[in-house]
Amino acid sequence: MTNFPPLLLAYGLDLEGPIHRGIATYAKAMIRLLHQSGYPLHLLTGAGGLAQGRLASLSLHRHLDQPSNWSRIQLAQSYFAERLGRSRQTPIKVDSNLIIGDRIQYLQQIDQLINHPFFYRKLRLQAKISDRPFFLKTKNYPVVLTSSPLNLRVSSSSRLIQVIHDLIPLNYLRHPDEAVTFLRRLQATADYSDRIICLSETTRQQFLELFPQAESRTLTLYQPVSFSAEALALTDRPDFAAAVLRRYGLERDRYFFFVGAIEPRKNLETLIAAQQVAVLRTQLPLVIGGTADVHTQDYAQQLQQRSRSTDQILWTGYLTEAEKICLLRHCRALTFLSWQEGFGIPMIEAALCGRSSLLANIPVLREVMGAAATYANPQHPLEVADQLIQLGCYPAQLSELRSRATQQIQAFADGQVQQQIQQVLQSLIS
Repeated sequence: MTNFPPLLLAYGLDLEGPIHRGIATYAKAMIRLLHQSGYPLHLLTGAGGLAQGRLASLSLHRHLDQPSNWSRIQLAQSYFAERLGRSRQTPIKVDSNLIIGDRIQYLQQIDQLINHPFFYRKLRLQAKISDRPFFLKTKNYPVVLTSSPLNLRVSSSSRLIQVIHDLIPLNYLRHPDEAVTFLRRLQATADYSDRIICLSETTRQQFLELFPQAESRTLTLYQPVSFSAEALALTDRPDFAAAVLRRYGLERDRYFFFVGAIEPRKNLETLIAAQQVAVLRTQLPLVIGGTADVHTQDYAQQLQQRSRSTDQILWTGYLTEAEKICLLRHCRALTFLSWQEGFGIPMIEAALCGRSSLLANIPVLREVMGAAATYANPQHPLEVADQLIQLGCYPAQLSELRSRATQQIQAFADGQVQQQIQQVLQSLIS
């Protein structure tokens, strides 16, 4: 694909967030697969107040590594400048010498950064005040891809591919996104996208219930899930695994594990209540890995305060990728009891590590893992506790479940997804 014009990736809404969660993980996976397929990639960024001249590159790399602060006055000025046609995009080269740490390693696979000041903030503002999409001039790009649904319209010469992970802001009471603005983003996706990729058939059906006119342009393409080579190499060292387990006082195959964002949607209340019952029989600790964001810090503190020492619940806080892999490889089972999910990355990661999962009995998790997992009603702590006891005290079924999980994840292998996304691109380009 070396002679092919570059693709424009509008992935900054998620990559420029303070914490990289599931959608940012998807964006980085797609960057890797598109790069491996040989497509030149330009990343659309939305930093405001960049330094000029020689410092512009440093300023933008710093923004991507540690998102810069902004004021409402700056946003308003930039928004009205855009409406008057005075906003400009600035191409900035990727500087490999500035790529430090895990967060921005994906830049190694980007050919050019295109900075459009406050672009993603202006999209959010537009969705709040109008049902009209934001127009972006993209005449030099044959294809524009997003990593989540945007209220966006592109030049007529370009083809737009939008991605929908889930409809959780419309279905979950406590989601921080405003339902009205999210619905406007979905409406623009249905009206102006040439292809709409849903990360599960469950999400696709929910989307088409709202926008049946988009059916011919909407398809299901599962999320690719893998680990970095660097993290895998580190976890293959016996001394590293031993050090991680020793740090938390854990034994191989003698603990349950949760990893993810500490937020109400993950339903940790039910998991903790179930652990308080099950631990009396299993004597297995529950390890909870992950962090809260600014919206859920109080919630996380309340959960920790409710935990008693006799519950054997260990809160690790932030885990590096290598630490996460190590804890997945050696757990009895992953626990994942969310009220709502778009896909469920942790259970695929557990399967990559040869482990099965105890999952919430909700449609999307059933769709993705099938018979390769154990399920429980996320509203019933005692039902969850019974499953923890079965896995903890009667592990005969574990070998079969782990074998099924390893087979189940073939649909999410890089090669499979890479082939499918190439077919989507070729259908639009030819």
